[in-house]
Amino acid sequence: MKRTIARSAIFLVILLIGIFSQPADAKQDWILDILNNPSRYWNTTVTIVGDILAVNPNPAGTTRGTYTVMDDSCPRNLAVQTRDLPQVGRQLRITGIVITDPNNANVPMIKELERSSPSFFSNKTYLLIAVVAALLILVIVFVILATRPKKAVETVRPPQRQTTYSQPIEATRLHTPSPTADKTSLYSSNVPNAKVIIEKGDDAGKEYSITNPITTIGRRGMRKNDVELTDDTVSKTQASIMYDPVADQFSIKNESTSNPTMINDQAITGLTPLKSNDTVKMGKTVFRFRRA
Repeated sequence: MKRTIARSAIFLVILLIGIFSQPADAKQDWILDILNNPSRYWNTTVTIVGDILAVNPNPAGTTRGTYTVMDDSCPRNLAVQTRDLPQVGRQLRITGIVITDPNNANVPMIKELERSSPSFFSNKTYLLIAVVAALLILVIVFVILATRPKKAVETVRPPQRQTTYSQPIEATRLHTPSPTADKTSLYSSNVPNAKVIIEKGDDAGKEYSITNPITTIGRRGMRKNDVELTDDTVSKTQASIMYDPVADQFSIKNESTSNPTMINDQAITGLTPLKSNDTVKMGKTVFRFRRA
C-alpha cells in the first residue's frame, strides 16, 4: 500500500514538472514598432496579437485577400495578407513575414504563415491540471490518515460524587444582550454620487454612474471595464477614476502606454484630481465628469 502511494506521488510530481516545463509562447511584437521601423523588420518573422478590424477579399467572393489588425500599441492598423480571411472582431495571434505593401513600397505588411487564438487559454488549462493534481495528492494523504489503525486509549474517569441540595435549583436562562439600535457598518459604501456623461465620440449620449472606489475605463478586452467604450482609438486599459474618502477627492489616472488622457485639454501623467464639470478626452471620446 505504501509503495503504491509513493509511486503515485512520484508520478504526480513528474506530471507537474512536465506541465510547467512546456515551452513558452513566441515573443510578441508590436504593430507600432513595425510601422515606425520597417527597415528593421523587412523579411523577418514576427508574431503579433490584435483585433481584426476589416477584411478585403481579393479576388472578390473568395477567401483570399488581406485583413487589417490593431493591437494596444497604437491606434494605427497593419495589413495582413492571407489565403483564409478571418471573422471581423476576433482576437488572434498571427505569425508571418514582414513584406512591402504592393501599393506602397514604404509601407510594411505581413504575409501570414499561421494564426491561432491567444495563448492564455492554454495557460488556464495548465493551471487546471495543476490544481487537479494537487487535489489528488490531498485525497491520497487523507486516505492514509483515515486507514491508519488507531490505538485504543483507556480513559480513567474519577468517581462521581453525589451532592445533596437542601433546596431545588432553579433553571437559569442565558441572556444575549440586544444589539444597539445605532450601528455603523465598517464596510458601507462612502462613494458620493457622481457620473460620467459622454458628449463626443462613438458613445455620445451615454451616462455611467460611479458607485465604486475604483472605476475602470477602456475598450472591451481581457479587463472588464466599468465604463466600456466602442471608440477604437481608446486602449483596452485606458484609465481609472479613483475616490479617496479621507480627502473626499476624485482623481483620474492614465493607464495606457500609447494613448494619452487629457483633462480640460491638458495631458496628465500621474494621478490627477478631478473636479465636477471637468472634461476628459481620450482618443476621439470626450466625456464630462459630474459630481452631485
